Amino acid sequence: MCAQSSCSVRSIAKMYTDSCMPTCPLGNPRVFLIIGLPGSGKTAFINSNTERFGSALDCDDYYKHAPPGNVGIRRSRYFDALMQAFRARQSVIVSEIVFCRETALAEFERELSVALGGLGVSASIERIYFENDPQACIANVRRRARPEREEWEVAYILQTSPNYHIPADAIVVPVYRPPQA
Repeated sequence: MCAQSSCSVRSIAKMYTDSCMPTCPLGNPRVFLIIGLPGSGKTAFINSNTERFGSALDCDDYYKHAPPGNVGIRRSRYFDALMQAFRARQSVIVSEIVFCRETALAEFERELSVALGGLGVSASIERIYFENDPQACIANVRRRARPEREEWEVAYILQTSPNYHIPADAIVVPVYRPPQA
């Protein structure tokens, strides 16, 4: 963690609305955790904010296509690249729908802290939350026209959204809404 309190675990959606950038010691990586339901616009947000994230390693959909037999933070095709980035003091972006569950987010952050400690690396962990708007997310999932995933994603949204709690002090990024034709 950064020495300054402005770099503790928190939501940084505010920095995208008022260009308030946290101050961290030079050379320490930042971990951007992108938190939102399927269809909220996490990938679009990452892709449209490349200048803000700089050369950060993009680990979008962290657990998607996870190799069998791995557990926790290691259960990702990105794990080796993630560790390599931290060794090089490179910042990373990690998005994952399971982070909408507080226990999954806390477990990932705990395991991340252990992994960083094992490397002797200090990093700020910064959360970016998407609003909890299940109807808009479902509309986006259906608009994507991926029938092989649609039913599962809609069910996940309906199951997860009642328990997706955003901290009271978080400033929230709105769910992506495509331009009207």
